[in-house]
Amino acid sequence: MERKFATVFKELTDHLPLPWQSRLYDRLYAGDIPSVCDIPTGLGKTMVIPIWLIALKHQQAAGQGTLPRRLVYIINRRTVVDQATEVVEQILGRQDMLIGGDQVVDQATEVVEQIQKKWTDPPAVSTLRGELADNGEWRKDPSRPAIIVGTIDMVGSKLLFNGYGDGPYWRVHHAGLVGQDALWVHDEAHITPAFSALLHCIANEQKDCLRPIHVMELTATPRSDHDVLGLEDDDLDHPIVHERITAEKIVKLHEVEKSKKGARIVELARRHASAKVLIYVQTPREVKAIANKLGSEIDKEQRGLAKSRGEKYRKPDSWDCRIAILNGRMRGYERDKMAAGNKVYRKFLDSESVDESIYFVCTSAGEVGIDIDADHMVCDMSPMDSLIQRLGRVNRRGGKQAQVDIVYEEEEKNTESKVTCDILKSWGEFNGSPEELRTLLSELTDTERDAAFSSTVKPPPLDDIILDEWSMTSVRDIPSRQNVPQYLHGKEPYIPMVHVAWRQEIELFREYEVKDDRSLTDWFRMCPVRSRERLQVLLSEAKKEISKMEGSAVCLDAAGNAEWVELEQLTDIDVSGCTLVVSPKSGGLDDRGMLDISGKKALDVAVAAFRGEPERGRRLEGVDSPYPFDDDIPRGPDGKILWPERGRVLLREEDERPAVELVLYMPALELPAENAAFYQPLEKHSQLIVEYVSSISKRLGLNDEISGALERAARLHDTGKEAQIWQRYANNTNDCVPVAKSKSYRNPGSLGGYRHEFGSLIRAIIDEGVDNELALHLIATHHGWGRPYFREKAYDRERSRSKSWKIEADARRRFGRLQRRYGRWTLAWLESILRCADALASTKEE
Repeated sequence: MERKFATVFKELTDHLPLPWQSRLYDRLYAGDIPSVCDIPTGLGKTMVIPIWLIALKHQQAAGQGTLPRRLVYIINRRTVVDQATEVVEQILGRQDMLIGGDQVVDQATEVVEQIQKKWTDPPAVSTLRGELADNGEWRKDPSRPAIIVGTIDMVGSKLLFNGYGDGPYWRVHHAGLVGQDALWVHDEAHITPAFSALLHCIANEQKDCLRPIHVMELTATPRSDHDVLGLEDDDLDHPIVHERITAEKIVKLHEVEKSKKGARIVELARRHASAKVLIYVQTPREVKAIANKLGSEIDKEQRGLAKSRGEKYRKPDSWDCRIAILNGRMRGYERDKMAAGNKVYRKFLDSESVDESIYFVCTSAGEVGIDIDADHMVCDMSPMDSLIQRLGRVNRRGGKQAQVDIVYEEEEKNTESKVTCDILKSWGEFNGSPEELRTLLSELTDTERDAAFSSTVKPPPLDDIILDEWSMTSVRDIPSRQNVPQYLHGKEPYIPMVHVAWRQEIELFREYEVKDDRSLTDWFRMCPVRSRERLQVLLSEAKKEISKMEGSAVCLDAAGNAEWVELEQLTDIDVSGCTLVVSPKSGGLDDRGMLDISGKKALDVAVAAFRGEPERGRRLEGVDSPYPFDDDIPRGPDGKILWPERGRVLLREEDERPAVELVLYMPALELPAENAAFYQPLEKHSQLIVEYVSSISKRLGLNDEISGALERAARLHDTGKEAQIWQRYANNTNDCVPVAKSKSYRNPGSLGGYRHEFGSLIRAIIDEGVDNELALHLIATHHGWGRPYFREKAYDRERSRSKSWKIEADARRRFGRLQRRYGRWTLAWLESILRCADALASTKEE
């Protein structure tokens, strides 16, 4: 099997596997998943994804099924998430050629033919790193392999039944799909130890579950020696590994006064000719100052060259052709734009030489996981684990000698940085290659090592009470949901922050004097501010700098409630944790997405699309002249807007003049199943969903007890739609043939709160005599209610109210019993199977 693995791996990646990668494949194929992969930076940790993919396919070809069907790849940097997604898409593109295409590579014919017989669908690939970036492929079929790449916030919150942006329906659905039958790969785990602790806590909680999650940490600086897969002698003898772990990085220290640190960093960076120079500093303010200083130095140099040649010098608008920046407080739009197409950044990703020196200036946002390969590096002092990450971005592939200059102040404020500085001084000038660095680190005492590494941030204790509260997804307001970030990142020191976004409609709200807080709140809930629109600013900086901007802003608190605030009064208002939405005319943003109050105008990016995010359009109705962003909305030949309306807010209503409204339009990406644009008879729908449930259950290898409960629930889950009130809601005029799906529906208010799934539960118990607890629970919860209760208005008016009360009370108790029996995530996973089958059946038009 080793030869076959190497052959397929090379076809997918263009490289033969390194020895550690072959050992990992052997373990995964055997169902033995290591807890930690202790692999130095630059040796292909991201290749865990194709290794899992090949092992999974080989297992299925052999009729085995011990590996999880989904791989959840987590790293807490948006830029790195996008980079990892590109790697996966490239691999799967080749996998389609190798496995799904007409041509079969001769060397891998035997393997491919085996795989084709067992598995023809390529895995779903989804990226979860910001609002609406998810393509939803991973959540359509639990039996289909999937690769989910995302950040801790976006994916980790889903594991805790509290997915950011999710309502009651999606909370449980997502928790089930990522909380069962999944391998969680936590890249650079040492950077976010609190999340590792959370994952291991949940894995331990699931020990006796049907398909528990598995956790594998990827890190070059492990803090545990439990079940570690690391480099061995055959790795060290491998030419590529040897070249990379012995890559020379000569480290020198330079002491400076605090006021001269930035100038010294620029001076050292400018010493390198025709090189890619990486610069690390601590704060966004330093990033901006150094980038500006570099630009001035380059300008001075070019001016001198032009003068020596007798040419007239023309200063460029910016030096973006030679300087790129990255920090965690840039506006998301500019950060995404930089990662997607910045020429300087792209040159740092490849190994080609450059004709003139280029510079990449970063905070810690550029330390982790990015596959950049700089020729030289200049940085300030940092804790030891941060320094190790920084060294991994220079001379990454070996074959040359890199110069690393570390500028430090006599008295470093950060305790870990000061300890690290003392250790580096004791080492003198040294080679920071991975091999030499490991040797040096091994000579430290445990006390020295712990003091030099960043403090471990621990999450609060995760107990049964908290987990039970979160799993009750039909309960709208649970205070403990506000604490989810602490469980994902630990109890970090509180640093007051403010977000700022720029929207054109602020000018509209001013012009029409929209002072009603309710209208403003409704609008920003319909058209929320996305992460890529926001600039993160320290509260102290906001009060000092943003208060100098002119005009007023809409202030959105954490709950989305809106009110007007005057920018000049920020110093007197508590806006910590809020989002200030200002007019683009107020300025305050530079071209790189950083705060600059001298900027006269900022770009509104609310309607722009990026990496699968849907576009949005805003339009005024009731006025003759079109609003400037009216052209962003696509129209048909007849001038009719092609996108469906998603909401509107009244700006003005007077007797003398027509009403003026601001309307939001968005493309229909995935309409809810209720909005299927065709009639589907209830009997046909039930037949289809039973077929889909049976097929999914078979592929998952579920036992007869569970698959039988799923099929019974599938057959009866929509019988509550037989009620006359629901058929009227679906505009069905044929009393003889009840429908499950309709071409059009009345206003949901016409149902009076009636929930068809509760009607189905009543019919299953009273009319069908069903007593299978799992089947009854699946019927009750297939739209997110019943965890644990239904509201009284959801009851079926055609049935006895006293019986409804009893059935609803029994449903609550049943939910508790089944959670104890199956486990929280297994029960959610079983519910997701029925939901997925329901969605598939709802899109099949005969």
